[in-house]
Amino acid sequence: MDFFEKLRQLPNHQTFVLFNKKSFLRTADRLTMRKDYKIFIASSEKLLDERQAIQLELAKLSNRYKNKNIYFEPAIWEDLDGGNDPVRKQDFYNRELSSCHAVVLIYWGQLGKFTLEEYNLALSLFVKNGRPRIYIFEKTPATDFSLNPDNVENLRRIKEVLHKKDKEQWPNRFEHKAELVKKMADDFGGLVDNGFFAAGETAELISPNGPENPAVFIGRGNELEVIQDRLSKQKHLLLVNAEGGIGKTTIVSRYWHITAHQYSRRAWLFCEGGILRALAELAPKLQVDLSGLDEDGQVLALKFALSKVHNDFLLILDNANDENEIKKFKSEFVGLDWHVLITSRCHNVLEKEQEYKIEHLPPPLAKELFLHHYPAEDNADFEATLDKVLSTLNYHTLLIEIFAKNLREAKEMDMDMKSFLVALETRGFYLGENSYEITTQYSGYVKKEAQTTDDILRILFDFSKLSEKQRYALMNLALLPSENYQLSFLLELFTTEDSKHEYRNTIKLLVRKGWLGENEEQYRVSPVVQELILKKYEDQLQADSFPLLEKLVELLESDAYNLTKLSLPKARPFALLVPHITRKLLAHPCWELGSINFGAGLYFKNRGEVSNERLCHEAYREIYTIFLRNEPDNLGYKNGLAISYEKLGGLYESLGDHQQALSHYKEDLRLTEEIYSSSPENLGYKNGLAISYSKLGGLYESLGDHQQALSHYKEDLRLTEEIYSSSPENLGYKNGL
Repeated sequence: MDFFEKLRQLPNHQTFVLFNKKSFLRTADRLTMRKDYKIFIASSEKLLDERQAIQLELAKLSNRYKNKNIYFEPAIWEDLDGGNDPVRKQDFYNRELSSCHAVVLIYWGQLGKFTLEEYNLALSLFVKNGRPRIYIFEKTPATDFSLNPDNVENLRRIKEVLHKKDKEQWPNRFEHKAELVKKMADDFGGLVDNGFFAAGETAELISPNGPENPAVFIGRGNELEVIQDRLSKQKHLLLVNAEGGIGKTTIVSRYWHITAHQYSRRAWLFCEGGILRALAELAPKLQVDLSGLDEDGQVLALKFALSKVHNDFLLILDNANDENEIKKFKSEFVGLDWHVLITSRCHNVLEKEQEYKIEHLPPPLAKELFLHHYPAEDNADFEATLDKVLSTLNYHTLLIEIFAKNLREAKEMDMDMKSFLVALETRGFYLGENSYEITTQYSGYVKKEAQTTDDILRILFDFSKLSEKQRYALMNLALLPSENYQLSFLLELFTTEDSKHEYRNTIKLLVRKGWLGENEEQYRVSPVVQELILKKYEDQLQADSFPLLEKLVELLESDAYNLTKLSLPKARPFALLVPHITRKLLAHPCWELGSINFGAGLYFKNRGEVSNERLCHEAYREIYTIFLRNEPDNLGYKNGLAISYEKLGGLYESLGDHQQALSHYKEDLRLTEEIYSSSPENLGYKNGLAISYSKLGGLYESLGDHQQALSHYKEDLRLTEEIYSSSPENLGYKNGL
């Protein structure tokens, strides 16, 4: 028997009899460093020879790595007796699997239902906890036994899952068991080399503290796998980036905890105040005195101390959002053989293979996250309403968490999912008195006091560090629909010939800072950033948007029904912006906003796009209704409102909705009569009144009401004769007559 095995079996008091205190502590240290790794072997009874070969190979691996105190223990169903267990025997095996570090699944022509169950359990555990690692092996010779149709279907199902998960390298195929054990031995040897199978206790913490293990971790298992793979293959440095609150810190926190035994030392630094300042927090543990040193001296002192740290060191630089500091860190500390993970908003700062972008949760997982924090309501509309809420939140991980928790608190005030959706759609993300105190790990991550959902939003989307040019550019981009835009389109919309290069540099900087997304040289602002920056700078919105509106007025300037500045195809992308921009600016109406709706409305009429035409004409009507409400005696505003009714009347007439057409034409006539009565000498107003009679006359004619048609046409004729008599040289009036 091994000497230390004998020691392990001695009662505690006998241990102290054999050793003095100092020698015992050294021995106890060695004992605690032994690390046993349990390997679950899942297969059918047809593959007994292969299972036994794996058992033998695990014994050889244990012997190979005994100097590292690494031991492998096989777990196979023949050795697991669940006979006296009060539950189903397979449940006993599943419980055993849950404690394993790796699962080796072997199949040959078919797959038993319990083996499929074991795979699904292992996969769910890996996604949640980062283990067990899963290895799948397929025996390739033709089967020498009859196949069970149900088991063949099980095999088809698992292959479908593997294909969907883009695991083309799985399964590992073998013909003879020697190939199987060699491949498995090579894989396990690699896991020992990269630290997945590591001996010893939790890595020494040389930073002041580390992060909590995320209490909720949904749908990010694949990201963990990518990070592990990137660090093991590329070594050294990986920048994990995304907009704020997507979940990058949560993912890296989980990596920190599931790799606790893979490193000898590790440090977690919060870098909002700068990477160098954060690195200085390591000085006490490294026994470095930084007092009296300038910045360059501090870098040299830290670099010298850290160069002595072994290469099995994990350094996390969390919330490092200064691209220059990231580049400087890479430049100063290049060549140190550590694993470094940086979480950041920044993009395109390092080489492409050194950056990993985290995406939003897909809708099903976003829903699962919401329901984890807020129980489903017992009503028929709940699912549909929740889908709308998640879409409004843009499937943003942190927003889902905080608003689900906020809604749970708001239930006491009779706020349900429907009323919450109304609040989001009418008030935006800042809920004011309906923003309640909640508990979230985010506050701890950012090391700032944040209690309510509004507090968290103000911290998460802090625009104060943007320069004025950056803020102005982002503010105007936020007025556009959240879509991808070519730089050439943005340059035409937002710049003059002299400012194009400066604007391009600003856009690129916003991308690197993480405020803009870039995909194949197209740029986009997320709906969440749009909503929050427009709310933050609402008092500057009218002034900030004025140049954009002026540009659109120029681009969409119209004369009668024909655009004069642009051909119809070229005008389209600009016209399509108008309904969205109008929704964002309707609380700040101005002449330019009305003008672009008039021009875009005519464009959509020419194109036969009824829905967009209606949106523009209705917005034009709303704008002039507001104008007239504020200045009821302004004839120009009243005339603009009359025109909107005339345009909408024509739209409804073209759709065959004569009732709506008649209603709008009558309102147009009422307004034009008031305008003419207030200023009968104005030929333009008199001509507007004549047109109103003409429109109604035409509608009555189409309805078969010839008496009304005749009456209105006669009034149109009387007015146009008077207009022509007053200005016979005007060919337009003559044409009207």
